[in-house]
Amino acid sequence: MLVSEVATQIRYDGASWMDETNLTEETTVPKCSKLSSVASLIIACVLFAQSASPQSDAISMDPVGTEAYSVLTRFFDYDRDIPLDVRVVERTETPDYIREKIVFRGVRDSRVPAYLAVPTKGSSPYPVVLYLHGIGGSKAGGWDDGGTKASLLAAGYAVLALDAKYHGERLVQNGFESPTKMVFERGWMHRYRAAFIQTIVEYRRALDYLDTLEHLDTNRVGALGYSMGGHMTFVLTGVDPRIDVTVACVTPPMNEPPSNAPGLEAGADGAPFPFVVAPYEFAHAVDSRPFLMLMGRTDPVYTVGEAERLYELIDSSSKKLIWYDSGHRLPPAFVGDAVDWFQTHLK
Repeated sequence: MLVSEVATQIRYDGASWMDETNLTEETTVPKCSKLSSVASLIIACVLFAQSASPQSDAISMDPVGTEAYSVLTRFFDYDRDIPLDVRVVERTETPDYIREKIVFRGVRDSRVPAYLAVPTKGSSPYPVVLYLHGIGGSKAGGWDDGGTKASLLAAGYAVLALDAKYHGERLVQNGFESPTKMVFERGWMHRYRAAFIQTIVEYRRALDYLDTLEHLDTNRVGALGYSMGGHMTFVLTGVDPRIDVTVACVTPPMNEPPSNAPGLEAGADGAPFPFVVAPYEFAHAVDSRPFLMLMGRTDPVYTVGEAERLYELIDSSSKKLIWYDSGHRLPPAFVGDAVDWFQTHLK
């Protein structure tokens, strides 16, 4: 990849994520308080160019080198001194769990709505699993019998789920337009990247809040994500060592060019494909933690070869790939497989 192409990638991310909007030249990089200096971004351009393959096919996923990765992860840094300002705004009690709706300060003055539920059975401190939903989803689903969150609670795990940016109660931030339309019809990939990065940081801030709660055991933290959420689990696990065990479901590989996912080519806005958030860039940073991939064999979002290549890149001796005879919607059995993985590795 040429330096100019990398600079363009950072430029688009910078324009949306870092509020640097007056960029016109192909090789311009943004001024940014999130990174230490403009020099860091210039170094990133050079390192990405040196470590990325000049040509790639549909399956090729070639992560950047160590130095470039260390710069890439800084997109997900945040100021821990900014107060969380958590408020509990709702409390629901059922025979199986007690769920609080919380709101906390996220990124760029956002307020993040989330559900935090603890089981009524068992004893504290409870291990906790973060649930990361797919594009167009929200924190609201999966609480009924047989649902993913309900099954985790029944197995003795606390569950935290928040609305990703532009999703659920945060749809207002996208003009009440579905994020699926934003991505698959409008092709606003720069906007998707910015929301993706912001949501990862907000999950990290949610972990900061969980660390303050005595009835939760934050030495035992899992992450379970579906589709976009599966993609996010790769990144969150890579950038935050507090994630101990991961389950990623139907994860889009986000390699370039995408092989059979119409609408996910370079965005209509001209933004290059979002390698900055590609899951294969973070797979090596799993660093021996247990990692489970649950994939559909006929999923149109990826090929079998792409999924297997992504799995190969996960740096862990405790990893597993389970295939289902399904498309992007996995059969109900996936819930049990996910819970069993946590029961084995997070107890």
